[in-house]
Amino acid sequence: MSNESQKADAEAEKARQQQALTDANNQKHQADIQKQQADAAKANADKEAETARKKQADAEADNAQAQKDHDAAVEKEKEEADNYAAAQAQVQASQDAVIAVSKPQYAVTAEASVAVETSGSVGNDQAGASGEAGAHASAEAGASAGYEVTDSHVAAGAEAHVSAEAGASASGEAHAEQEIVPGLTAHTGAEGTAEAHASAEAEAHVEGSAGWDGSDAEVAATAGASARAEAGVSGDASAEAGIDTPLGDITVGADAEGEAGVHAEAYAEAGGHASVGEHGVDVGGGAIAGANVGADASGSAGVDTPLGGAEVSGEAGVSIGVQVGVQGSAHATYEDDTVSFGIDGQAALLLGLDVDVNVDIDIGPLVDGANALLDAGGTLDEALDHVTDGIDKAQDEAIKVAKEAEKTAQATAKAANAAYTGAKQATKATEQACNDAAKDVADAANEVANWTTAGVNAVSDALSAQSLSNAAAATANACNSAIHTCDQTINTCTKAISDAADAAAKAATDAANATAKAAKDAADATAKAAKDAGKSISKGWKKMWSDVRLKENIKFAYAQQDMNVYTYNYIWSKEIQKGVMAQELLESKYADAVELQDNGFYMVDYDKLPKELY
Repeated sequence: MSNESQKADAEAEKARQQQALTDANNQKHQADIQKQQADAAKANADKEAETARKKQADAEADNAQAQKDHDAAVEKEKEEADNYAAAQAQVQASQDAVIAVSKPQYAVTAEASVAVETSGSVGNDQAGASGEAGAHASAEAGASAGYEVTDSHVAAGAEAHVSAEAGASASGEAHAEQEIVPGLTAHTGAEGTAEAHASAEAEAHVEGSAGWDGSDAEVAATAGASARAEAGVSGDASAEAGIDTPLGDITVGADAEGEAGVHAEAYAEAGGHASVGEHGVDVGGGAIAGANVGADASGSAGVDTPLGGAEVSGEAGVSIGVQVGVQGSAHATYEDDTVSFGIDGQAALLLGLDVDVNVDIDIGPLVDGANALLDAGGTLDEALDHVTDGIDKAQDEAIKVAKEAEKTAQATAKAANAAYTGAKQATKATEQACNDAAKDVADAANEVANWTTAGVNAVSDALSAQSLSNAAAATANACNSAIHTCDQTINTCTKAISDAADAAAKAATDAANATAKAAKDAADATAKAAKDAGKSISKGWKKMWSDVRLKENIKFAYAQQDMNVYTYNYIWSKEIQKGVMAQELLESKYADAVELQDNGFYMVDYDKLPKELY
């Protein structure tokens, strides 16, 4: 085969390969276009996903704030509930105070210089009280007792005290009995004594009660004694209360005693209670004893109940003080012309009281009047009646004051209840806010998920377009290889033909370079014109993109003319800008400056805003 024939065949093959190259380049071009479109779709999906994530973050922040508000409302509700409970307790305390100062009280006192004996009694065998005192040398002694009998309850109490410069003694007792229903009788009794020698003071007090409420029988008793002296003193007290039932007798008792030497104080308290009935059996009690500031001082107290007994004691030599037992105190004493009725701490709990009760009545004038009656030749009964009537009047005044306190406490409870109701309503409102915020979080999360799916699809599309582009490139490479083989064949046929081909190739290259340069110069001219046009628009402060979704690194700068001004950069540029947020203006009086564009984003016409802004 001649060179001419080979050359013709090679040229024909080159033409075929040249066409194949053109087809491959066209295929690659189409694949590149598809990849660009897929990349643009992915970028848009990423942008929308970021917007969705921001919306989710805002929703989560709203949810957190709503939860915080809800927690605050719950805490406020708890506080108001506690206030309401305290107000209710105040009402109960006021009611207890009314009951505490309503019980009959009786007292007797006597003074003597050499020797004196006094006594008095009230009531009868069923319910009554008595007291007596004796002393030699210079002495003062007193005793008080009280009782109460109702259709379902009996109670009695007694107290005795003495002071002397030589020897003295005093005693008091009280008792009460009541048939509550056939076959069910309540009874209680109490007594106390005190003795002293040299300069001394001593007192003892006792209380007992029994009752039946139709389903349960209950008894209780307390006793206490104390002594202060510069020599030797002693005191003792005991109390017992019970209920006789067809099932047997239920009785609880308590006793206490105290002694002291020189410069000493001793005291003892004991109490107990028992109940039985439809609601079960309850038995309890406690005792306390102590001594302080003295030498050779001791005290003991004990309580006996149907379930067992308990006893405590304490003693001290030369010491500041010692105490055993844990409970509060209860008293109904007469000292320094004041009758004091009080109970607190665990001692109050032993008697079934939930609050501390204390009432003080100044009977100094009553005592003076009673002593004047005795000096004028009056009888002890007349003196006792004088003191008793005065105490009754004082009690009436105390009851009046207590009732006023009860009214005040009830008003406080009403106000506390209103505050508690308001707190509950606030809690309900914050709970609804939490539910709404949680729904917003869920909606935002779904939106993020949807946009994430779109982003995955866009990535998939981009990968497919890239695969097509790679295939087209491989085809083009194969064509180029074939063309190279043809060129070698042509070059071997004739140098002339090769030189001619080289000259043609050079001419084509020069023409291509000239065309590329002309295209570049045209593109640069177009870009410059666009830039100049952008500067012109920027200088005119016309319409600008102000959608918060197109901005990042947003920071508050200042407020002016009822608008917030921020610094930021657009998502396509790092240049820091300053301006407003279109979404905020939509909620203000400048809403007419905001325009929604076809692409779904907002622009702001700055010419419609105050000039001071820019």
